[in-house]
Amino acid sequence: MQLEAGGEAMTRPAAVLAGPILTGVALNLALVVLAIVRYPAIFGAERVPFVLVDVAILLGYAAAAVAVARIADEGTVRALRSATWLGLVAGVLQGLEIVREDLVAAERVTALVTGLVSLLAMFALFGLAGGLAGAGPRGGALAGIWCAMTAMMALWLMAWGLDYAFADRLAQIWPTDYDYLHGNTLRDLSAYTLWNTLSAAFSHALLLPCFGAAFGLIGGAVGRRTPIRSG
Repeated sequence: MQLEAGGEAMTRPAAVLAGPILTGVALNLALVVLAIVRYPAIFGAERVPFVLVDVAILLGYAAAAVAVARIADEGTVRALRSATWLGLVAGVLQGLEIVREDLVAAERVTALVTGLVSLLAMFALFGLAGGLAGAGPRGGALAGIWCAMTAMMALWLMAWGLDYAFADRLAQIWPTDYDYLHGNTLRDLSAYTLWNTLSAAFSHALLLPCFGAAFGLIGGAVGRRTPIRSG
């Protein structure tokens, strides 16, 4: 898998490749704007830098997707297409874990086990994306990052869906939540629900590509030593 200069315009396969991430970016940006329009207090006080960084990260994801797609050769497109599907699976798995955490009362041990299993499954998918790239550690890291970016877009959209679909249920949780009670100046529960998603996305969107690179690199190294053959 190599990246080769392919002119200023993306080829159709490359444009299709970038599509899921760009769609996720556009939808998440629209939902950020909607949250602020509905609850202007979200964009105030200590929350302003977090919101601005969230927007900057989304724009960075879009720029990275376009940049990679423009210089992707045929092998890269195939590898990252697989990484996209694996990323969607990883994002949905993490989204379901968030749903369980917020809506299903579970014993502490059960909650820890399901959370750990979900996290390890996501890391395994990053590694699998790197291994399937068949391009060694460097190509595996790129595939892992792409997988993680796709996962983040899917996870963020699922979190927004949870916010709106179960707003009343979540509003009952926050009055006993540590983060709501300590160092928080946003007391409107509906606004806090949306702000909580923005706050969590801040760290997740920065960390997931790092984990993607690490586990993709490992997967790429393992995949080079034990190549996957079809047929």
